[in-house]
Amino acid sequence: MSIRLISRVWDSVPLDGTELLLLLAIAEHANDEGICWPRLERLAQRVRRSLRQTRRLMRALEAGGFITTTDGCGRGHATVIRLTV
Repeated sequence: MSIRLISRVWDSVPLDGTELLLLLAIAEHANDEGICWPRLERLAQRVRRSLRQTRRLMRALEAGGFITTTDGCGRGHATVIRLTV
């Protein structure tokens, strides 16, 4: 968990609602470099949305430039998320 990143999200991100909540949940899982690989199910649970809605929110955050994602290679490899805030 990176308190620095969580504070940066609170202070500088112009989002609100569920998108902000999802970005905070991602920041909660991230290290100080902004990298994390939480399960989508865990993020959906944290923001209290369905998996489908959480995927849509992830795409919106990526389109907005708040995160970048890199798919894991092969079965059982998690998607790596990098916060870019």
